[in-house]
Amino acid sequence: MKNILKNFKENFSLWALGIFFVVDLFNPLFKKYDYGAEYPLVLGFCVLLAILAVVEYKKMREQVSLEKIFLLIFGLLTILSFSFSQTKNIGFSEVIAFLSVVVLYLIYANQQIDWKEKFLRIVKMSTLIAVIMGFLNYFMLEEVRMFGPFFNILRNGNVWPNAYALFLLMTWPVLLLKSGEKVSHWRNVVIAFTIAALLLTFSRGALLVFGGQLVLLGIYFFRRMDKKKILTAVTVFVAAIAIFFASNYARSFEHKVINVQERVTFGNDESVTSKQERIEFWKAAIQLSIQKPLLGWGPFSFRYAYNPIQKTFLANSDHPHNIFLKITVENGIPAMVCFLAFLITILVTVLKRFKTLDQKSKDMVFILSLAVVGGIMHDMIDYNFNFYANLFLLFIYLIFIRSIVVKKADEGRNNATVIFSVILAVIAIWEVVFLFASHFTHNQKALDYSLYPRDHFQALAKDQYEVKNFQDAAANLDYELKINPLDAEAWYLKSKMDCGEEYILNNASDCETDVLNALKLNPMNEFKYYLEYYKQAFNGKIEVVKSEKNEGMDFSKFLKKTLSLLDIYAGYVNMNVHFTAYTMNVETAAELIDLLAAKSLSNPPLFDKDDLAKIKELQVKKIKMLNKMKELRSQRTF
Repeated sequence: MKNILKNFKENFSLWALGIFFVVDLFNPLFKKYDYGAEYPLVLGFCVLLAILAVVEYKKMREQVSLEKIFLLIFGLLTILSFSFSQTKNIGFSEVIAFLSVVVLYLIYANQQIDWKEKFLRIVKMSTLIAVIMGFLNYFMLEEVRMFGPFFNILRNGNVWPNAYALFLLMTWPVLLLKSGEKVSHWRNVVIAFTIAALLLTFSRGALLVFGGQLVLLGIYFFRRMDKKKILTAVTVFVAAIAIFFASNYARSFEHKVINVQERVTFGNDESVTSKQERIEFWKAAIQLSIQKPLLGWGPFSFRYAYNPIQKTFLANSDHPHNIFLKITVENGIPAMVCFLAFLITILVTVLKRFKTLDQKSKDMVFILSLAVVGGIMHDMIDYNFNFYANLFLLFIYLIFIRSIVVKKADEGRNNATVIFSVILAVIAIWEVVFLFASHFTHNQKALDYSLYPRDHFQALAKDQYEVKNFQDAAANLDYELKINPLDAEAWYLKSKMDCGEEYILNNASDCETDVLNALKLNPMNEFKYYLEYYKQAFNGKIEVVKSEKNEGMDFSKFLKKTLSLLDIYAGYVNMNVHFTAYTMNVETAAELIDLLAAKSLSNPPLFDKDDLAKIKELQVKKIKMLNKMKELRSQRTF
C-alpha cells in the first residue's frame, strides 16, 4: 500500500498535467478562453494547480530570483491592468489564464523533473491523433484549410486552422526526439504526415516559421549529419510534399481546394487583404500603446480600443496578431518588458550552462527551444495563445528547458507559490459556483457576482427592454457602460430607449448622444449603427445638418461615406470576406439601402445627384448581394 501511494505521489504531476492537456486539446466544445468557451477548463486547472503546489511543496529546487521576479511582476501588472481596464466585463478570463501559467512555472521550473520524457510521449501521441483528425476533417468537411482538433462542434464555422498550425509548429520538433536507441521508420512516417498537415493549414506565417525551424535544425545538427541522415531527411520532406499534393487531389473530387500558387504568392484579394490588415493592426497597437503606456487598455481590450480608429470595413480582430504588441497595448509597456525579460533570463541561463550538459540533454534543450521559438515567432504575426492547449505547451516547454539546466537544487519549501496557487484556486472556485449556477439553474442573476460577466448586463437590459421594463434596463446599461465604456452595443441599446417614444425619460439630446457614441466607437463593422442614425435623423431626433458634439458629422459628408461603405460591402458579400455572408450585417445593409432609397424620394433636398445615382446602383447590388448570401448559406455544412 505504501509503495502504491508513493508511486501515485511521484507520478501525480505527470498524470494530472497529461490528462488535462489531452482533455483540453481534444474536447470539441471548450475552445478559446478569451471568449469564455474554454473558461471552465481554465478554472478547473487553477484548482488543480493548488493541489499540485502542495504535492510539489518539498521538492528540491534551485534557489533563483531574477526570472521569478520578472514573472511575478508580469502577473501583478496583469492584475493591475484588469483593475483599471476599459473592458472589465470581458478580460478576466485572460487574467486567470495568464496567472495560471505563471503559477505552473513557479511550481515546476527550478527543480529537476524526471517525468519530462514521459510527458513528451503524451505530446507525441497527441500530435499523431491531432494529425489523423486533421486529415479526416480535411477530406470530409467543406472547410478548405486543415484545422485538426481546433473546432467547436456546436458552432458552424468555428474552426481555427492557424491555431492548429501553431500547435503543429510546437509539436513536430518533439517527434525528432528518440524514444530509444533505434531509429523507428514509423516515426519518420508520422513526421512526414505531420509536416503535410502543417502545410495543409495553408498558413503562410506557419510556413515561414517552419522554414526558419528547418534552418536552425540544419545548423545545430550539421556536424553530425551523414549521407544516411541527409537521405532520410530529404525522403521525409519529399514524402510530406507528396502527401500534401495527394491530399489536395483526393479532396478535389468532393470539395473545393485552395490554389497553392495564389496562396503562397499572395495572388488573390483575400491574401493581400490579410497582409494589409496585419500591418494596420500593428500600427494601431503602437498608437494605442502610446495613449496608455503604463497599464494598457486592459486584458482582451484590443478589439474595443481599435474599433474607433479602424480604417477598413470589417478589418478588425481580437488581438493585434503579435504576442508582444498584444501584451503592450492591453497590459502596458512595463508588463511587456517584464515578460520579455523573463524569456531573456531563461535564455541567458541556458546559454551559460549549455556546454556543461551531456549530449542527450543538449539535444532535448535545443528541440524544446526550437518548439518555443517556433511558437513565439508564429505568434508575432498571428496570435493563437488564446487557445489554452497552446499556451500550456509553451510554458511546459519552458519549464522542461529550465529544469534540464538546473545547476544546484537545495531543499526548500515553496511557500509563496503555495499561497499564490491557493488564492488563485479560491478565485476559480468562486467563479465556478456562479458560472454553474447561471448555466444549470438558468438563473442569470448569478452572473451579477462574477468577475467575468461578459455581455450579461447588456443581455439583461435587452430582455428587460423588450418587455418594457425600461427602468431596470437603463440601470443595467449604466452598469455595463461603467465597466466597459467602449461598448458600442450598449450605447446602441441605450439609444433604443432614449430615442423611443415609450420610454418616459427619453429626450432628443440623450438620443443623439447614444447614437453618435455607438457610431464613434464602432464605425467600421456594424451597419445597424448607421441604420439607427438615419432612422433618428429622418425622425427629427438628430440634427441632419451638423452635430456640434461630433465634428465631421455633417450629414452630406456622412451620407457619402455611408454609400461608399455599402458599395464596398456589396463586394465583400460576394467574396464572403471575413465570412460576412453568414452574419446579419447583410440584411441590415439591405434595409439601410431601402431606407435611403425611400427617403431620397420623400426628402430630395438632402440628396444630390451623385447620391441618387449611387443609391440606384446600390439597389441593383442589393439584390445580387442577397442572392449571394442565400447561395452561400445554403452551401454551408460546417
